[in-house]
Amino acid sequence: MNFKPEDYPIDEEVFEYEGGKMGSISIGNKDPNEYDGDLIQVEYTDTDGTPVLIKLP
Repeated sequence: MNFKPEDYPIDEEVFEYEGGKMGSISIGNKDPNEYDGDLIQVEYTDTDGTPVLIKLP
């Protein structure tokens, strides 16, 4: 397989959930009806003890 970065564009728009109260962001503005699940999900604890969840849809 020959993967090229231009075949997978990254949206430059970033949105904060709940006005930034949660500290969660979303890159791009995809239709939620198109969501098929996450490719990967990672959980860890930040240096200040805050749990962090990273998802790549």
